[in-house]
Amino acid sequence: MRQIKLPSWFLPIGLLGVCGLLAITVIAYATQWGPVIFSDAAGYITIGRNILAGKGIGGFNASGRFDLLTYQPPLYPILLASLGLLGADLVDVARWLNAALFGLTVFLAGIISLRLSPRCSIAIILTAAVCGVALCSPVLIGLYSTAMSEPTFIFFSLLGMVLL
Repeated sequence: MRQIKLPSWFLPIGLLGVCGLLAITVIAYATQWGPVIFSDAAGYITIGRNILAGKGIGGFNASGRFDLLTYQPPLYPILLASLGLLGADLVDVARWLNAALFGLTVFLAGIISLRLSPRCSIAIILTAAVCGVALCSPVLIGLYSTAMSEPTFIFFSLLGMVLL
């Protein structure tokens, strides 16, 4: 019987994939009644709805005048509106976007750990530890459970580090 030899990268990437799926599950469970929404988060969702309605990137102020967004990062409402084009409510979009971003963040943390660890048998254990710490971090779980722009910022920061 012929034995199949897996590539050397298969086990670490498989481990990172499982950790990423666990991270998505954690945020999906933490936000089962929806993401945490308070003043800034409500603003992001409102701006996303204004984009979908064709009014532009901004919101209405207390006097009823439409003001362009100048004091908050615009990428998160644009992402919400882009995914909202599929017909889903933006609160649900925020929940699943943050769950996906948390899974990708844990995956990227593992990639960074793999790149920085020495090429030895303990590298997989170190990578699993880094993914476990990111996966169980109450700070990260709290951030990714809100409809805020921080998850997008953290993900793109880690992506930039990986691409460097």
